Amino acid sequence: MTEAIISAIITGIAGPIITYYFTTVLPSKVYPKISTASQSNLNGRWNGSGYQQYGPQGETLEHTFSVTFHCGKRKIAGNAIMHVAVDNAKFIMHYKIDGIFFEDRIVSFTYRNTDSKVRQYGSAVLELDTPGQKLRGLIIGYGFLSKSIVEVRVELEKTA
Repeated sequence: MTEAIISAIITGIAGPIITYYFTTVLPSKVYPKISTASQSNLNGRWNGSGYQQYGPQGETLEHTFSVTFHCGKRKIAGNAIMHVAVDNAKFIMHYKIDGIFFEDRIVSFTYRNTDSKVRQYGSAVLELDTPGQKLRGLIIGYGFLSKSIVEVRVELEKTA
């Protein structure tokens, strides 16, 4: 056998093993397991509002959010829509969410605008209340309209 054939055989065997390790084994060690009850609490649609103390001109901005979470055994995925008005202009932003759940009550996720031309991304830490009906917390990220780091206090309520 030539070196090329041996190399191809090794790559053919090692490739799937390495892929399996990075997609299945490693995430199970890195991300905490999410209980079935917590998955049920978090899954679904959440609506609410947020307040940004300093907008593009230093004004307070009110945001409305509609968020859908899809909670797996170790990770959270989802999407969000945000509405905000600045100087009588209305903006609607769409986001992709990826995150994790700690201690059956702390949701931590990153978000990114789904429009690749829009520079807008960040992180959130939200706390789920005991009945599993409200999420409260803080979003920190880079604001497309403010063109700077923004902080938004958020409260969401489960609707479905």
